[in-house]
Amino acid sequence: MFSHADIRNPMNRNALDAFKNFMFVLPAVAIFALFYIIPFINLIIISLHSWPGIGPMTWVGLQNFQDLAQDARWWVSMWHAAYITIIALTFQN
Repeated sequence: MFSHADIRNPMNRNALDAFKNFMFVLPAVAIFALFYIIPFINLIIISLHSWPGIGPMTWVGLQNFQDLAQDARWWVSMWHAAYITIIALTFQN
């Protein structure tokens, strides 16, 4: 990779250090991508489809979100979640 003469050069030593640092962080980045980024992308894709869980998905675009915004039960549940959050934060601090 690098000869001993190349390592003595500060520019090459910095490049080697940067490569070592990248290799040190790479497993954490891979695990983060596997358990957070990839599921989040799948969540977005599934939210734009109508899908019963088994069978083909049908593209509906933002219709799911429009239906959700018009659902009174969803707004009531959001109020309850906000209420619980405010109460919990008030008594914790």
